[in-house]
Amino acid sequence: MITIDIMGGLGNQLFQIMTVIAYSKKYSNPFVIERKAYSPSCTFRNVYWNNFLTKLEKYLVNYPIYYPVYQEPTYEYRELPCISNADNIKLSGYFQSYKYFDAYKEEILKEIGYENIASDFKKKLNNHFNPSEMVSLHFRIGDIIKVHKDNNIIIPVDYYINAMKHIETVSNNTNIKLLYFCEAEDNEFVLTNYINPLKELFPNTSYHKASDTLEDWEQLVLMSLCEHHILANSTFSWWGAYLATDTDNKNKIICYPDKWQHSKIITHSTIDLFPDNWTMCKTAAT
Repeated sequence: MITIDIMGGLGNQLFQIMTVIAYSKKYSNPFVIERKAYSPSCTFRNVYWNNFLTKLEKYLVNYPIYYPVYQEPTYEYRELPCISNADNIKLSGYFQSYKYFDAYKEEILKEIGYENIASDFKKKLNNHFNPSEMVSLHFRIGDIIKVHKDNNIIIPVDYYINAMKHIETVSNNTNIKLLYFCEAEDNEFVLTNYINPLKELFPNTSYHKASDTLEDWEQLVLMSLCEHHILANSTFSWWGAYLATDTDNKNKIICYPDKWQHSKIITHSTIDLFPDNWTMCKTAAT
């Protein structure tokens, strides 16, 4: 039997869940996850067994699991231990690389029921707008200031300018429809320091704010429905791009910042975080 410690926010949880399911499939060894009311982090974070991940509820158990622990040795991808289908093991770590589960992506998303989740959510939009014609853009501000300022950086507007220029050039389109995401408490800061400067430089772009009334997992689904993606230094928008539903779109553009955290955090390598067909954009002016 295989299990994993669930921790962090939704983006971190998805890395852990996808990793344990892929590991289970690779070695034909069943998995379970301990049910907890909250996900441990710097603060208590929500879990999603009753909404977004309800199809995985059958794998939850209501008791602690004491198996031999495999501790993730590094933030870079490392092959997980070879096991038999009778071995017991608990994974502990963040496992922030698509390489842990990419080979099983379609199977896992079918098990989660993601296609139906996305389809049902799209119906809720009631034709107010069509995200498949839009570029998702994510700002991560508040939690960095409050909790993660020693590890993460607030991405400057220059990065978003560079990413917008890249998308305009590659897509040959200067009439972009932009759908941007941020915490409700950051609305004014984002408008003043990001959106208004972008409007001056990209006057043909239309700017739309994702509704603050949406649950966080609903915002993630909405991101995944967009045509192109501009990530923040956040696993949340990483998943918004990775879960993109238009898998037949060979021209999809996904931009991510060249700086993910403070340069002093040398142990947190992101070398295996991004697929090769995603585009790194500079956070400094060019």
